[in-house]
Amino acid sequence: IRVNAIAPGAILPPPGADRSYLEAIAEQVPLQRTGSPKDIVDAMLYLAHAPFVTGQILEVTGGQIR
Repeated sequence: IRVNAIAPGAILPPPGADRSYLEAIAEQVPLQRTGSPKDIVDAMLYLAHAPFVTGQILEVTGGQIR
């Protein structure tokens, strides 16, 4: 049995978020953007295809540390 988890960062802004909100979030992320659902799916696929990886929490944050 393998147990892994994904800890997402800023993924997709809330509906109706204004431009200043999006810019403020992007400034906190070293990659200068919010994540997308595809970023999470890619992390899930990695974990699903890595049979020797277990007991990990994979942070998908674009480098954001807070």
